[in-house]
Amino acid sequence: MRVSKLKRAFVITAILLIIYMITNIFFSFNLASGDSNGQKAYKVIEVSDGDTLWSIAKEHTSKDEDIRDTVYLLKNVNHLESDIISEGDLLLMPV
Repeated sequence: MRVSKLKRAFVITAILLIIYMITNIFFSFNLASGDSNGQKAYKVIEVSDGDTLWSIAKEHTSKDEDIRDTVYLLKNVNHLESDIISEGDLLLMPV
């Protein structure tokens, strides 16, 4: 009987911990979105012949930022698995 009470307490604790973690993740994404509505503004960039992620990132990175961070951001926002982009592709750039 004592084992079942311990098991029940463990399960309840685990469920509460999972709910806490999911809630924390949800709110952290919502706060990181930048807008009070939870929406970010994006600029659409059309890839031209000869463009690379690096060249596009360089155009949209301020001097106090690291271009590598912008390349990483471009890849994540646009769900790119590689650095390959083609002329005519449309990329989203957060503003």
